[in-house]
Amino acid sequence: MVSNNKRPVESMLVALPAATTIPVTGTIANSSTGNVNLTNGQLGIVSMSSFGTVAINTFTDATPTVTEAPVIAIYQGNGNSANINNSTAAYPLFVRPFEKTSNINGVNNRVTVTKQPYRLGKHNIWTVGVPSSATTGAVNVLDNTDYRLTIAFNGARTDNQFSRHTVASTTIQKTTPDFTNLASTYPLPIDWICAQFAYEINRNSEYFLLASRFQGSDPMIAFTVGIANSGAGGAAAGTAISGIAAGDSFTVFTYNGVARSITFTQSMVDSIQAAATASSFTHLLSIDLANAGTSTGGTATGIMIMGLDSRLAYIDYIPQVKTRLLIGLKSGFDFSTVSDVESVQADEGQGDSRSLELLYQATAGQRKYAQNHVQDPVVKFPSPIVDGQAYTVYSILHSKAEQIDTSNVSVSPFREIICIPRYSTGTTAHPAIGLLDTALNAWLDSSGNPRVLTL
Repeated sequence: MVSNNKRPVESMLVALPAATTIPVTGTIANSSTGNVNLTNGQLGIVSMSSFGTVAINTFTDATPTVTEAPVIAIYQGNGNSANINNSTAAYPLFVRPFEKTSNINGVNNRVTVTKQPYRLGKHNIWTVGVPSSATTGAVNVLDNTDYRLTIAFNGARTDNQFSRHTVASTTIQKTTPDFTNLASTYPLPIDWICAQFAYEINRNSEYFLLASRFQGSDPMIAFTVGIANSGAGGAAAGTAISGIAAGDSFTVFTYNGVARSITFTQSMVDSIQAAATASSFTHLLSIDLANAGTSTGGTATGIMIMGLDSRLAYIDYIPQVKTRLLIGLKSGFDFSTVSDVESVQADEGQGDSRSLELLYQATAGQRKYAQNHVQDPVVKFPSPIVDGQAYTVYSILHSKAEQIDTSNVSVSPFREIICIPRYSTGTTAHPAIGLLDTALNAWLDSSGNPRVLTL
């Protein structure tokens, strides 16, 4: 096949949770009514060639081959499919009876199919210190010493704003008291150091709106962490990391006498628990500087610093939201011994509704109505992507080659994007995912193309 640098023409089909079957008999159109034999959001694989044993415009069976259907297309029913004649659309839009991919030729064409199961994104988390103050990697303790911690931020948005040659960062400085002579006041100096630095990080975090005039702007949050131990009165100290769940509220620190809390998302929970596994910390501790350096409220031996997702603009076209951190022990900390580890790397995830919505609007969404895109508001069909839905995404790459003269071949690339909800109900895997896997693998195997590649 002749290679070229043309951009593939995309189509995008989106299934619905309730559309759990893929038809294996019948024709795409009802011969008596003209309606489409697909329910709203249902997918169907249709033979598009008269040279196969399956008649043209007929659904393939569950395991099609190129002998049965050398050319196929995937159709998707919509709200108009069951009653086309009585469907209406507001001008200047028109009734779309179905959605369809380009025809995919499996005989004289290379077809590549990739499958991306949904993956929840993760926050970047660094840990400073170790669970036990008596082991290697513990925060070192010095009297009357200037301690400094620098945290740099990067990511798609930060790099766009500051360029890759300029580092956005914040530096926190604290001078330790005379721990030796104030042992009765601060019996746990590592707890004091951890609490002071975590407090300052949170005081400057954009998550907490602590002042109306000079609000924090750093895209991160910090927790003091430790292991299971007894707090004041012998009560269990801190919150077990293994027990936190999405939707839980946790008091991160107390500022001017007011408890400041965070509500965990599932991404935060997964990230914090992964960081706990990597670092062996077991408990999150609430920060109150009045108790810093004492056992009241638990004993902190480390800091867990988590990058936050970027806040979105009112109109925002950047799919990446994760903040990546880089921690530097600049002064006071013994950088040669103190543990300073990236416990969890940032991960944007895949299959989330927002990134797919941006992809749809930039590609297939523009082509459905391509008459005039200079009006305000821009004329466009409603998006099929459901906000908040998690999707498994198939990408089918293929092309069409045509001999345009005696010595030249024109190759037109295509990309078909198929989005199927991760679950049909609750945590039940959507049946259409397995059905589509089986059908595509059977057809690809018979055509000599590689099987569906799961990423």
